[in-house]
Amino acid sequence: MADREQREIRFHHVFDSTIMMIEKCTVAVKDKRSGDGIFFMNLPIVVGEKIFILGAKLKNCIIKIGLTNKDPKQIKLEDEREGILNEVLQPNCLHLKDSIIFYACISLNQNGSLEFTVPSCKCHHHILNFPNLSTHVPIWLVFVLPEFGHFLEISKEEITNSAFKRSQSAGLFENVLRLFP
Repeated sequence: MADREQREIRFHHVFDSTIMMIEKCTVAVKDKRSGDGIFFMNLPIVVGEKIFILGAKLKNCIIKIGLTNKDPKQIKLEDEREGILNEVLQPNCLHLKDSIIFYACISLNQNGSLEFTVPSCKCHHHILNFPNLSTHVPIWLVFVLPEFGHFLEISKEEITNSAFKRSQSAGLFENVLRLFP
């Protein structure tokens, strides 16, 4: 496995047809109104590794984040959509109700739980347990954007020069959303 510092973190090339990838697959946008948009991190997450996400949503909703031992290259989303949504993500989800724009640090614990630090949330520390997953085999992060217009950016470093902020200042975010009435 590549050294942690050399790992290029982005989203996997396997993603749902309701998702549009931009910024070299570091930003996912839910660009269609129907169905949940499912996508994955490009590499298995490593125990103790910190992954940073920045997201935007147009209204209060649930951003779903989960884990799977299935290699995304082996997943056929058109056939396995319901299985992923039911087995991998339910009931584990992060409900970010208070923020339209949110920032989080995610890390995988040795016991297979995901630890979240979300500074913008009133209860800013969350742990999601996945008792049926083993950290002895590769584990991928799974993301679901349920609503049109949701936007998620991923990085292995703290996101300071965000593609979202650059896109927002250039009007790209609003322009992308206008493409899909």
